[in-house]
Amino acid sequence: MSVRLSLIYFIFLDEDAKNEHLIKMNQALKIALINEANEKIAILQDIIDLDMQESDEEAQLKQ
Repeated sequence: MSVRLSLIYFIFLDEDAKNEHLIKMNQALKIALINEANEKIAILQDIIDLDMQESDEEAQLKQ
């Protein structure tokens, strides 16, 4: 393999590694945001189920 071809191959591998890292980071962020949303939904649902809601909490759950 020529030096030039090796360099091009390395650049593409490096770009692929960057993209893979970004994908993993974004997947982790997505999971964290979903978990946070689920926690808030569960709390609001419990409040409504126990009939302890204030005026805006039921509206928050419907958003």
